[in-house]
Amino acid sequence: MTKYHVGIDVGKYHHHVSIREIERDTYNKTFSITNDHEGFEDLISSLERLSDDRKEFLIGIEACPYGINLSYFLMGIGFSLVEVNPFRVGQFRKAQGKKAKTDTIDARSIAGILSLGDHKPLSIPDQMLDNLKELTRFRTDLVDEKATAIIHLRESLSILFPEFAKVFRQLDSSGSLAVLERFQARDT
Repeated sequence: MTKYHVGIDVGKYHHHVSIREIERDTYNKTFSITNDHEGFEDLISSLERLSDDRKEFLIGIEACPYGINLSYFLMGIGFSLVEVNPFRVGQFRKAQGKKAKTDTIDARSIAGILSLGDHKPLSIPDQMLDNLKELTRFRTDLVDEKATAIIHLRESLSILFPEFAKVFRQLDSSGSLAVLERFQARDT
């Protein structure tokens, strides 16, 4: 049974942690950990002072790339994690009447949001699927870069060689490439 909601506001170098005891509806003092193994161990020590049973904790972590290592670490040792959308954190904070945005307030907001339920549980992904997603993202980036390069090439050609587009519809046709290669711009 969950007794503690832990909110983690993710940062590049430090994470801010707020722990809410559900039964008494109280928050422990928010503290900061470093985004490295030593910081992760400090977090575990703080949680173990409250309970040795990892099932008593539900940890909400802000959806951000800087939290991936901490998420894998915590899931790997048996903690339950859910991902919390940063936009939802901002809306919750505003609904609580807090206009200021600080790491401490956001960590506390994440811990508070956990009571609302309806969160995406995190799990350690399948290595093959993770690699496939990464390759797909990389391919998409390359396709986007190619499209941008073609746009720039077309713009340059329309200035330097206005007739080119009328004669060659495809920039990568063999005839088009042969003409571009033969008549390179020369320094004068």
